[in-house]
Amino acid sequence: MSQWLNLSLGVNSFYKAPEDKLSDLNPYAVYGTTDLMGTGGDIIKLKRASDNAEQNFTEAELWGSAYDTFASGTTTTVTMLYDQVAGASASSNTHLEQVTASSQPSLNSSSAKSLNFTGTNDFLNSPDISTISDRPDFDGDITLATRFRSDTSSNTNYANPLFTYYQADTAGALNFVSVHSSPHRQLTTQNVSGDERFRADDFGANIRVAQVDGGWVSTTRMDRSLVSIYTSQKNRTIHASGFDAVNNTDDCGTISEGTITRFGIGGWRVQSTFKAAQQDFSLSCSCIFDRALSSDDQATLLSILDGLSV
Repeated sequence: MSQWLNLSLGVNSFYKAPEDKLSDLNPYAVYGTTDLMGTGGDIIKLKRASDNAEQNFTEAELWGSAYDTFASGTTTTVTMLYDQVAGASASSNTHLEQVTASSQPSLNSSSAKSLNFTGTNDFLNSPDISTISDRPDFDGDITLATRFRSDTSSNTNYANPLFTYYQADTAGALNFVSVHSSPHRQLTTQNVSGDERFRADDFGANIRVAQVDGGWVSTTRMDRSLVSIYTSQKNRTIHASGFDAVNNTDDCGTISEGTITRFGIGGWRVQSTFKAAQQDFSLSCSCIFDRALSSDDQATLLSILDGLSV
């Protein structure tokens, strides 16, 4: 089993988590700026502002001189975040992409190498996953997880989807059909009157939420690892690092896939009463499991995510 590796650059440091531990948990899809599955392959595609050139990067290249050379004198944005389980070489509907320049998150230029999402318009989403013939049934038990850091917020009414599985419209944006009645599940952060809330949202015929109140103001940038568990339509759990797990066992109604179903990460959702969350955040990993993780596996996953810089 690999050991934790702490690499320091000046006053900044980042950590590489033991990828074999995450592999042992058998995730369905993994996205991030660290090669958490230990494949050695490409994990991200970036575009630089100077000439719009695009390039794939492995973790070693992203954290090394290859990125420094590519981004010298300019900034970069994300056009593709590869599903590390499928592998970048695979043509997979589970990869997350963004072709619209104004909606592409940027890469943190610090040693953390996390992704920066503005709450006004940045998002990444997958093609239609309902076309994948051999994928699991996400109407049943699933787990979502993420490693993120919240930034400033100018809107306290709407939550940021740190990872969501949702029924999409045909526009391909991070939009939901029929707003609250749209079947989807999401792991979110929300700022309410200066308090950070972590939420596991479950939308069927009704919305049901398991929520943890973070107890800190949004002007204090703090990193968190979150795990949310969804068991059929009956139970949802939110488990944040440093907090006890919180459950909600209310029935939210039927969860079923629509004609178009996607994975997504982003700081906005625009349709009817859903508006821009306007809370900026950084993110270094999001992943999904096709089952509800046990308490022991949740603890293992949180420890892996806690080891990632953001």
